[in-house]
Amino acid sequence: KWAAPGAHRGKSAFVGYVSCYGFTAKLARAIAAELESEGVDVRVQDVSLIPALEAAAMAMAADAVIIGSPTLNRDALEPVWQVMGALSAIVCRSKVGASFGSYGWSGEAAKHILGRMEQLGMKTAGACRAKMNPNEEELGAARALAKDVAAALNA
Repeated sequence: KWAAPGAHRGKSAFVGYVSCYGFTAKLARAIAAELESEGVDVRVQDVSLIPALEAAAMAMAADAVIIGSPTLNRDALEPVWQVMGALSAIVCRSKVGASFGSYGWSGEAAKHILGRMEQLGMKTAGACRAKMNPNEEELGAARALAKDVAAALNA
């Protein structure tokens, strides 16, 4: 009973992120808006503002988990890893996962987050990233990622 997913109407998604300059937050908003237009109930949260266990509980209550982080030292930021480390592989194995992030130089955060989702057994729908402030093409890629998540939820 403890590991069973919560009951809710329709499909739901958790979009959790950390953003230093607002660039990753901009991607999060684009993803959330597109998911909502696809009929998905979305909860968006800057995970650096709440306890990691609270953010992980929100993620585990959703059908899809989309996590974003800027890249720092070729990795995602610590609050994201705290949330990812608190996710149950048993609960998450039936969820759709995706990642996103912004970067200035190398941009590995989204790839590493997606890799962790695969380790948890999630069905991954992909990743998107933007160099610094997302341009229209990069925001389009974020919206396309959201469409892929919505399609995976309905598959």
